[in-house]
Amino acid sequence: MIIFSFPQYRNLARVLKRSFGCGRGVFAQKRFANQEMYVVVKTKVQGEKCLVLGATAPPDENFLSLLILCHTLKQAGAKEIIALIPYLGYSRHGRHEPG
Repeated sequence: MIIFSFPQYRNLARVLKRSFGCGRGVFAQKRFANQEMYVVVKTKVQGEKCLVLGATAPPDENFLSLLILCHTLKQAGAKEIIALIPYLGYSRHGRHEPG
């Protein structure tokens, strides 16, 4: 299995890599001149299982990047793509103030 991680989840990717003996995938996220996003995968993924660590918020940037990476991996011949999307957006609601 190869792990592809967006910058905010690099630490989690390191832990998973050590725990499961996975490889590390390398990709670059870029923009065309008209500001459309695209992803370049720099790791050979043909026939491999891929785990993508990404985020959903804000959706116009992060979620779209995650989907584009998954699509690019599929086009590159990945056997299976698993998206791991930790979402802790409402974790602040669990705090109760006295009174």
